[in-house]
Amino acid sequence: MQQSLDGYPGHQSRCTVIGTPTATQRHEYQVIRDIYRASLEECRTGRTAGEVYDSVVGHFAAAGLQYHSMLAGHSVGCWWHQQEPVIARGNRRRLEANMVIAMEPHIDHWHIQDMILLRPERPELLSTRFPTDELFVCG
Repeated sequence: MQQSLDGYPGHQSRCTVIGTPTATQRHEYQVIRDIYRASLEECRTGRTAGEVYDSVVGHFAAAGLQYHSMLAGHSVGCWWHQQEPVIARGNRRRLEANMVIAMEPHIDHWHIQDMILLRPERPELLSTRFPTDELFVCG
């Protein structure tokens, strides 16, 4: 879903199942959701984008999954995608207070994405209108 606030683009993605989700779908969603939430908390000022990426990879590994995506998030500003800092392996760019990051650690078809504002004390979730607590079900 594309969003805009005062002319700045943003990102928010959710997973949807048509019909009644299976127990496997619900379980897989919960695993990915928990990794996604832990990944948001990794975005702390002073850390490098590469350190955050490595933490994301570690969260997936702890769940028995391999993370293959080249990025786990990106800044939001004038451009939609791949604006620095890109949360990617080896990126030495330090995260700073007041940066806006679209975090999207995803695997296969399970894709949750939100925008966070980096605050000195902890990240602030900006895209709060469509919660991630449960898998969204249509039909």
